[in-house]
Amino acid sequence: MVINGQPFTMLFLNDIRISHLLQQLRVINSPPTVDDHDYQVPLYFIENFRRYEKVSQSGPKVLVGEFAVINDDDSKITNPFGPGRLSFPSTKSAIAESIYRIGLNVVLLLLLKGQEGDGKLGNLYFIATKRTNDNTLIVKFSNVDHSDILVKAQIQGSMASATGVAHILTAVPGIDSATGHNTMVNPNAAAIVTIPVVAILKGMNDISFVC
Repeated sequence: MVINGQPFTMLFLNDIRISHLLQQLRVINSPPTVDDHDYQVPLYFIENFRRYEKVSQSGPKVLVGEFAVINDDDSKITNPFGPGRLSFPSTKSAIAESIYRIGLNVVLLLLLKGQEGDGKLGNLYFIATKRTNDNTLIVKFSNVDHSDILVKAQIQGSMASATGVAHILTAVPGIDSATGHNTMVNPNAAAIVTIPVVAILKGMNDISFVC
């Protein structure tokens, strides 16, 4: 058989090679690895923030191969491929994907370092770690609340600097952050801005953030 000028060999169910493959597959009780591909609405990724915390460590390894919000309408959770498909990413989709990714980061910390961390306070999702080569505290937040959330954290075994840098995903003036989309015509309707921040220090190791 030739497709686009390239020869292909067709295998049929009665082919001895297919029969051998099927016999081998039958003896695999559990696959060594599974590949997760998720294309969904924002609500799916927010609700599945803890999905990989529930994966058995004795079962197959999980490769999170692909995931993306493809429809901003949460009511389409049972059929995200239907009407309303996104032509371009939105701030809503980016926030939902970041929450899912924070959940993955939390699991990695549990697996690699055995560190406990809830990763969620109400509608605020977070993870914190330290870059050891320059002793920099890195905190990631995703807030799905319409209001700012004040977070008070205690840093153990470190002295917190009073200054830092924040990288914030935000919509430009005139763009609704809940529905804004970047497009080819307006590629910066939502963008990451970098601003200096000053932490509110209380004592030696207490620090507050507004998200």
